[in-house]
Amino acid sequence: MTSNGTDIKFTEYKTKRFLVEYTNRRDRMIFKVLYQESIDLAPVRERTKSLYVEAESEREVRQKLSNRNINIEFIQILDEVHLEYEKQSEAFEIESV
Repeated sequence: MTSNGTDIKFTEYKTKRFLVEYTNRRDRMIFKVLYQESIDLAPVRERTKSLYVEAESEREVRQKLSNRNINIEFIQILDEVHLEYEKQSEAFEIESV
């Protein structure tokens, strides 16, 4: 969230660049959080886990997870298409934090 109260939404393009779109939406969004269970060990792809959190911003996600002893690698906003894809997974469950 920026200082003027707008949320920042990242949209990924095929060129792997990100476009920042400022929106005045206050909708709660679903974020996918990629993390390692230990902050003491170097990140290894095979140990990366994911969880899903509902929040208004990435900052709120980080605040909600701050009491856990995890190494957050990446936080991704799920758009509607990606969210529908993730829901097909047996492991999909929105964390209540």
